[in-house]
Amino acid sequence: MSVKTVFFDLDGTILYTLPDLHDATNYALSLEGFPLRTIEETGTFLGNGVRNLVRLSLPEGVNEEAFERVLANQMDYYSKHLMDKTVPYDGILDVLQELKDQGIQLGVISNKYDAAVRMIVPHYFGDLFDVMTGEQDGIARKPDPTLIAWAREQLPVSDGPMVYVGDSDVDARTALGVGCPFLLATWGFRTKEQLKEFGEEHFVDAVSDLPHRIMELFK
Repeated sequence: MSVKTVFFDLDGTILYTLPDLHDATNYALSLEGFPLRTIEETGTFLGNGVRNLVRLSLPEGVNEEAFERVLANQMDYYSKHLMDKTVPYDGILDVLQELKDQGIQLGVISNKYDAAVRMIVPHYFGDLFDVMTGEQDGIARKPDPTLIAWAREQLPVSDGPMVYVGDSDVDARTALGVGCPFLLATWGFRTKEQLKEFGEEHFVDAVSDLPHRIMELFK
């Protein structure tokens, strides 16, 4: 019998990280005298890694030198405050434990930089995940399928059926790129309207619905 695997996105899917990311970004912007962003704006900029978050947060026309300073300051601040306000979504720990108890392998695939992923995931989730990875040098980030393929090779069992759970267009395109079924959490950083192109059948509206919906995709 093959071993099932579920990969999860991190930010907006299993962890509510937005306040800490927003604080770090606005701190870095303030050092350079740039306009600050609302927390709603920061949420729309997430999903494609920290460089993309910072670039979208800056006014148009900012030179590369200023961009690199803001990026460095954002990452430095975030590395020291990445667990100040971050919390797991209600019920997600129970869901992960339920899946684990059924012998399902669990992984985290994130476009957050890898060092942050390796600090934050064990802090909130202990040893529930069999593999975790963030953005790495030399490996294209999501939605390119390379990162998820790399993570799969690190699992105890690297074949068998797989489901992907995320909250963004990046996550949907990642799953489509590797050819696996997927779910999109509507409690994350994208609205149903923003994700409608992928079809309502992929939406999951409550954390408590995840085990049932995931198991349906494995049939």
